[in-house]
This record gives sequence, structure tokens and C-alpha cells, in this order.
Amino acid sequence: KLTRRDELSKVVSASENIADILDEIPESFGKTLRYHMNRLGISEEELSFRSHVSVQTISKYINQSNADKKYPNVLAICKSLYLNPILMENLIDKAGFAMKKDPAAVFIRFLIWNHPDDSVDEWQRKIDETNLKFNLPGKNID
Repeated sequence: KLTRRDELSKVVSASENIADILDEIPESFGKTLRYHMNRLGISEEELSFRSHVSVQTISKYINQSNADKKYPNVLAICKSLYLNPILMENLIDKAGFAMKKDPAAVFIRFLIWNHPDDSVDEWQRKIDETNLKFNLPGKNID
């Protein structure tokens, strides 16, 4: 069993790691996405498989700063990187999607913070169990 001191030590270490990452990441969405992919060793193909967002769309998001981004795609990409919630929200903000206050957005924020290790499909199942109308990309859908 972890002592309180050990638990706090782990939290401080994780906080320092996240702060270091936040200091290193670029300002743009595309460059930050590429940074996380490189840091985590994830290819565009693997991210596409995990997120159900096409390789072409992921490549466009990385290479074209003016690419029209879709909120569900950005969420699925962020989710599929299995980032810490702080880093996930940072990437969502860089895509131009500040967290809204409507029930669906608040529920998404709940998923980010309370179910960060779920897959895109698991998030969609949770969303489907509510009365909220929101769809993440599905298999072979962009």
C-alpha cells in the first residue's frame, strides 16, 4: 500500500513531467500533434486506426495550419493519443475548440478527466447511453 508521502511524490513527479512537456510543445495544433506523436512513437497510420480519422485528415491537420478541423475528429485524435487530460485539453484548445458550457461539452470534459484510458469506441458507448446528441468518428468514418 502506498503511503500518503509516496502518493504525493508520484503526483509531484507526474506534475513536473507534464510541466516539462508543456514547456516544450509548439504553439500550433499541427506541430503539437506531431510532437505528441513523435514523443509517443505513434505513426499517422496507427493514430488513424485508433481514432477512426483518416490518415489523409491527420496529415492535413499536421501539415496545413489553416485546415478546417472538425471537433469530433480532434477529440478522437486527442483521445487516441491517450494523453494526460491537461495535455488533451491543451491540444483541443490549440485546434480552436475552447471548452463550451453546453451539456455535451461538459460530458466530454467529464470523459477527458475521468475516463482518459478508454478508447474512442468506449467513449462513444458512454455518450450513446445518455440523451446527448454527439458522435465521435466511427470505424471507416471521417
